[in-house]
Amino acid sequence: MKHMRLSPLTRAAVLAGAICFGAPQIVAAQEIEQVVIAGGTDVVGLNGIDVVVLLPDRSLLDHVSDTLTRWESPGKLVPFVAKSVTNIDPRTWEVELRQGVKFHNGEPLDAEAIKFSFQMVMDPANKSPSAPNTNYVERVEVIDTYKARIVTKTPNPIVPNLLANLHMMPRKYISEVGVDGYRKKPIGTGAYKFVEHIRDVRLVLEANPDYWGGKQKVKRIVYRPIKEDSARVAALLTGEVDIALRIPPELAPSVNQSRNVSSVTIPSARSFVLLFSQVNPAFATNNEKLREAISYAIDRDTLNKSILVNTGAPAVWFNPLTFGIHPDLKPIAYDPERAKKALAEAGFPNGLELTLDSPNGQYVKDLELAEGVAGQLAKIGIKVKVEPFEWGVFLKRVFSHTTNQLVLVAWGDAIGDPAAHNSLLMDSRGTWSQNRMPEMDKLLDQIASEMDPGKRAQLIRQEQEMIRAKFPAAYLVQMGDIYGRSKKAEWWQPRGDEKVWLFQSTAPN
Repeated sequence: MKHMRLSPLTRAAVLAGAICFGAPQIVAAQEIEQVVIAGGTDVVGLNGIDVVVLLPDRSLLDHVSDTLTRWESPGKLVPFVAKSVTNIDPRTWEVELRQGVKFHNGEPLDAEAIKFSFQMVMDPANKSPSAPNTNYVERVEVIDTYKARIVTKTPNPIVPNLLANLHMMPRKYISEVGVDGYRKKPIGTGAYKFVEHIRDVRLVLEANPDYWGGKQKVKRIVYRPIKEDSARVAALLTGEVDIALRIPPELAPSVNQSRNVSSVTIPSARSFVLLFSQVNPAFATNNEKLREAISYAIDRDTLNKSILVNTGAPAVWFNPLTFGIHPDLKPIAYDPERAKKALAEAGFPNGLELTLDSPNGQYVKDLELAEGVAGQLAKIGIKVKVEPFEWGVFLKRVFSHTTNQLVLVAWGDAIGDPAAHNSLLMDSRGTWSQNRMPEMDKLLDQIASEMDPGKRAQLIRQEQEMIRAKFPAAYLVQMGDIYGRSKKAEWWQPRGDEKVWLFQSTAPN
């Protein structure tokens, strides 16, 4: 496999990511008939159009549908079904595919599939939540059977990184079964084939005997959504599941007391973030001083200690080692007097009432953390009603911009760069964004197209300074992830970028 020809900035971003996360994936030593994974939420988008969240959706889809590049280990970006990705000029990237790769229906992977996959995500009729991940593309040109060129609207330094999020989709299959048919039964070129998805019960994948990357040692993967943390841990302890995701800190000791299972903790690249909705002009959160008051009324250290049991850390931004992190910024200190002063200056000297939308079970202690924030805000006179939502409903509210004034999310950085955070969470045009700040959008556009790594890093620092001045969001606590494993799955090692991969590629480099 030829090395990707990366811009200096992309290399810098990759190097930044290399020190962010955990160890490379360890492969199974022998064949395993079945591995059962349990997470706190069900799959929402298990296809190349609808996939948006990393866990469980993207991690599971990565088994079914390949991407052009991938993070072989955290921080190590390599070509995958692409043989190479070459920077022709600041706006042009040439992708050369491996030959002989086929979709599960026998359809060959070719350059037309690259163009088609972009079109499927970009087509407004498909309402893809991943569309903002492709808004940098002006056009895709097919050069020959195995080569395509991606022409960007403006210079884009991290195209190879972004290609790790675009799953290849089959033209012939989708023309036969339609977009809805593909959504119900996705196929790809991946190591596993989709078998069934029974809502709130299980997702089943089986090894693809014709996988271009070689034979799989795990023959069958079952994902089970078990919402209640205690029930998920109980399933691990009784042998019903082999890998349990996002174990709450207080249950880790019970896991470690068992002879047949163990827990492993790893620092996460994800932080809890409180979004202030500016979408509805009637919302009080349009008031910058109110956002300031809330930001300083939150005691991040206490949230980490009391709710996350010191498995995390107060957050400066969404990842302490992402490219361009401001060296002089510290987590916002708890300052109730400043918070009360800002609240009065906002025009609410006697406080006010707000509602906070929270996921329930998607992240470790997400609802508890939301309630902890509400309790802290009450101390300065802000009464917060927490409304918990099932993950699929929560995402629909966020993506349709119909949330309440406050929204709790947890944002991760798997590439050592703020590009996805900026385009999806901060930019007013982003899928997740609740912002309406033209000056922020303008700065983010500059960051997205700056090819010089030094200049881009400085712009990213300006972004962080603007966040501290305008308070479009409050970064709360960096998470720590706890996983449980049975003896059968001891070979599997978690990664700080949350990719839960059981597939293995034995293809030559």
